[in-house]
Amino acid sequence: MTEVVKDRWLTVALLATAVLYFVLLLLRPSGEGWGRGWNMVAFVIYSVPTSIVAGAVALWRVGKVSGQARRVAVWLTAAAFIFPIVCILVVRMKA
Repeated sequence: MTEVVKDRWLTVALLATAVLYFVLLLLRPSGEGWGRGWNMVAFVIYSVPTSIVAGAVALWRVGKVSGQARRVAVWLTAAAFIFPIVCILVVRMKA
């Protein structure tokens, strides 16, 4: 795991993706005026580009690192690129 920590780009992408998944778990529908669930729609709009960038960074780092860090980069790429689908499904289930 120290190989991952040594690679700053991979560490930042890993933290960003982990934070997005954590916030998705805590997200609850709320809102006034426009109706319930608009905060969830806003979360999708703002979080999906972040996950795509984190996935692109992880994909870029796959070729630059080796060993344990490479496995983390591959899994992180998958988790980040799957996040938009997971996010939309969770938002539809919660709303």
